[in-house]
Amino acid sequence: MTHNPFANRSKAHCNQCDGSRWHEVLFYQKDQTPGEDSRVSTYELLRCAGCEEIKLRTTILSGDDRHTSTKVKPEITYYPPSTIRRQPVWFTGLMLGQLDGDVTTEYDLLREVYAALRNGAPALAAMGIRAVVETVMIKKTGDNKSFEANLTAMRDRGLVSELDVQHLRQVLEVGHAAIHRSHLPSVEDALRALDIAETLVKRLYLDKNTIDALKKSTPQRRTKGDGS
Repeated sequence: MTHNPFANRSKAHCNQCDGSRWHEVLFYQKDQTPGEDSRVSTYELLRCAGCEEIKLRTTILSGDDRHTSTKVKPEITYYPPSTIRRQPVWFTGLMLGQLDGDVTTEYDLLREVYAALRNGAPALAAMGIRAVVETVMIKKTGDNKSFEANLTAMRDRGLVSELDVQHLRQVLEVGHAAIHRSHLPSVEDALRALDIAETLVKRLYLDKNTIDALKKSTPQRRTKGDGS
């Protein structure tokens, strides 16, 4: 075990503080395998200076990478994994089943999408997002045997607009390309697709309850002649 007295502070992502924060380095160890193409591995136990959450960070730089370029970035891994973005608060409604019908599948798929993003797998996330959209469409309109037919049925039933159809078509295409054309979407593209899919889920499953609650809590207009 090796302690580095000069590395007592370091910047790292904090899931609780939701951003890059200063961390105290509680433990530091650096290992190097022998040989010309040796691999350098660094292990750090970090504690956030704000919320005091503790995490492990490993930094690995292979000999091949070091000889290729001085600008090659090392492989950095956090445990627990860094959260790219937090799950929306309305996920609780899905989890508790506070809506009409069973949405266990949608909830489980969205959770797996977030797990894929946390672990640096945007292609898997894109496939999961496509599965979320397909599940919603089939539950709302039945299986019409193709994505395009399902989108048309959603539009014809007034569940989505023509603009929504265009957006959802692109979300489905990203997932299709990841599955069938070896496409590796960026994290940013996966998050864009997730935004659209989550909007669909929230609108179709949760917003109705929100509107119903507003109706119950809002005084109704009085008819003419009643003094309103």
